[in-house]
Order: sequence, then C-alpha cells, then structure tokens
Amino acid sequence: MARTKAKRIPPHTGASSAAPKRTRTERNGQLLTKSEVADVLACTESLVEKLTARAQLPHVKLGDKLVRWDRADVDAFIAQQKREGR
Repeated sequence: MARTKAKRIPPHTGASSAAPKRTRTERNGQLLTKSEVADVLACTESLVEKLTARAQLPHVKLGDKLVRWDRADVDAFIAQQKREGR
C-alpha cells in the first residue's frame, strides 16, 4: 500500500480585514479582573484590594467570591484622584 504525503499549507501572512483586537482594559463598559485594574492604575493587586475594602473603588460582586470592576468606575476613580499643581 502506497502512502501519500499530506500537503503542508503555509500559515496565512496576508493582511486581515478584521479590526485589530483590543485588550479588555481598552474597552469601556467591560468588567475587569483585579490584575487588569492593577495594570490600569499602575499599582499592585494588593492596593486594588485595599481601595475596594475602603469603598474608594466601586466593584461588582458576582456570587460569593468573584469580584470585578467596571472600567468606567476605574476611569472615574482616576479622574477623582487628579490634583491641581501649585
């Protein structure tokens, strides 16, 4: 019995007509994870936890343990933290 070789199809290298994918943190109205919020705020996940516990950073609790933050709330928090220079 003779075996035939399968043809190798090269990977697609042409331009794609699809819009470029954006990360979750680039989309408004998106619920973010603690890690993503920390990235947006350029801080540690620990600080995100502290701000949430102090009710300074609004959050959404889904079930008993799952916590998410709305991107619009994170952006509003950033705007509130801006201070005028002297």
